[in-house]
Amino acid sequence: MLGLIAWQVTGLWLARRRHEAGAQLHVRIVSLFSVIAVVPAIALAIFASVSLDRGLDHWFSSRTKSIIQNSIDVATAYLQEHGQVIRADTVGMAKDIDEAVELVRARPQGFGSFLRAQAGIRAIPAAYLIDSKGKMLATAASMPNIPYRAPPPEAMDLAKKGQVIVIAPGKTSLVGAIKSLDNFDDTYLYVIRPVNARVLQQLRATRANVAEYQLLEQRRAGVQVAFGLMYVTIALTLLLSAIWIGMWFANRLVAPIGQLMGAAEEISHGNLGVKVRVNPADGDLAVLGSTFNTMASELKTQRDELVGANATLDEHNRFMSAVLSGVTAGVVASMQTAP
Repeated sequence: MLGLIAWQVTGLWLARRRHEAGAQLHVRIVSLFSVIAVVPAIALAIFASVSLDRGLDHWFSSRTKSIIQNSIDVATAYLQEHGQVIRADTVGMAKDIDEAVELVRARPQGFGSFLRAQAGIRAIPAAYLIDSKGKMLATAASMPNIPYRAPPPEAMDLAKKGQVIVIAPGKTSLVGAIKSLDNFDDTYLYVIRPVNARVLQQLRATRANVAEYQLLEQRRAGVQVAFGLMYVTIALTLLLSAIWIGMWFANRLVAPIGQLMGAAEEISHGNLGVKVRVNPADGDLAVLGSTFNTMASELKTQRDELVGANATLDEHNRFMSAVLSGVTAGVVASMQTAP
């Protein structure tokens, strides 16, 4: 479209330089069409940009951010509460096991029952005694569907320093905790408790949505620029279309007028035989062309009649001059022969 318009504009510019008939009117019509098209397009682009900016302000308002943050805070608080409970249970159970070290040494065969009793009191479905390498030494599991998985190496490293480490759910819905036993050599208490899987799913979904929301917030300027470019493209397309249509319309309108102007100039130079081409599809312009041709024909006829009348008068004048000249000579001769 740009190429076609550039080609037509070049032709129009050359025609204007040659001072061809109708070139200036052609330019005015194209300019008028361009203004009519570009003003609404620019107004629409400004309105759409402002509307988009206000819409984005609503999406990224402090209230919306607060709602999103509260949703993830609720789920996080649920996990933190489970973590605090299992941490407290782990500390209490580890203390009871450390205090029962003498009982364990005296009756090692009863240690399994003791461990299960401690886990049952605290409603812990899976409790393990493991060494620093993650090897299981003893177990008290009331839920056989929970498989044993060694704690992460990072948690083991922190537990060796005497800290109580809470292990958050990963791909599973299990919360764990690990603590070293003070009265046992290279022994750690590792407990596991399941949490509501639906809450974890909602938490993961919420975190993913929050991450996507933050990404969109970071890309807000890019989104505005993209929409702005789209509006500019639409406005440019409308402008080019209007120019194209304006040129087509101007060609249809100016061509007959240009012919009339050229024919009128020829008549002004005395060429009354000029005719303009009449296209019935031009409507009123075709009627104007026919009228012009009729007028030119009548002018030519009248001029021919005037030229013929002038020729007749000239011949009559010459005849009269010849007659008068002969009469004068006869009078003079008679006067000379008189007595």
